[in-house]
Amino acid sequence: MTTQRVAATVLVASLGLATAFGEECETVGTVPETRAPRPPSTVVWAPGEKLVFSIQYGLITAGEATIEVDEAIKIRQDRPTYHLITRAASNSVFSKVFSVRDRVESFMDTLELHSVRFEKHLREGDYKKDLLILFDQERHKALVDGKRECDVEPHVQDILSSLYYVRTVPLEVGKSVYVPNHDNGKNYPLEVRVERRERITVDAGTFDCLVVEPVLMGEAVFKQNGRVKVWLTDDELRMPVLLKSKVFVGAIAGVLTHFELGGRFRDSRPPAMVAAR
Repeated sequence: MTTQRVAATVLVASLGLATAFGEECETVGTVPETRAPRPPSTVVWAPGEKLVFSIQYGLITAGEATIEVDEAIKIRQDRPTYHLITRAASNSVFSKVFSVRDRVESFMDTLELHSVRFEKHLREGDYKKDLLILFDQERHKALVDGKRECDVEPHVQDILSSLYYVRTVPLEVGKSVYVPNHDNGKNYPLEVRVERRERITVDAGTFDCLVVEPVLMGEAVFKQNGRVKVWLTDDELRMPVLLKSKVFVGAIAGVLTHFELGGRFRDSRPPAMVAAR
């Protein structure tokens, strides 16, 4: 397998958007017997936010990924929702070897801050995969592609809404946040560990950050790809500026190149931004 092909197959992994596959409903990892109450949430990110990342595999720039909150509040399952969208695309040079055009969407309840609907549309070389999950949060069920109905935990998240949910809760170094997660028939009990504070410089500027690692209760998230770490701004926005994932032959990174904020931060910059580049 060429270096280019390896980088392409893990292009989206830097955003933590690996896909679970299987025909049965199951829980991966260990569900804790007791759980702390759901922490209070404060939503500071807002519609109109757009983050752009360069996807790096060693010295190779494989493509670009965006994570954004659509300007409009959408009604899904009779609930008002934030429309969260991430796209990943290989660049023109890389696409000559292996083309990637992926889109993942989540609809997150604006009041309860849990997932209502999740869509995944993957186009990677000759590979094509579409996935639709509808969450019934009152019944604690997930309907996968209209075929399988799985039991899920209260306030379950999908892998994209999990990121935005973590951005709303208090984060303290040395402590963890528990996030119930579901993807394609598999329940992932996630523990998000807050490891340390660190000042880093990326293409978009220099930021004071909190470094977090999502961990399955009992093993690393996306075991096939190794550990995933995310650098979030150490302020109320908790904006991701760097994502790193070890893979079977090295490591990949999503590096923030530029951003547009929404809400009261529109046309401004995060408080934890030390300097622009």
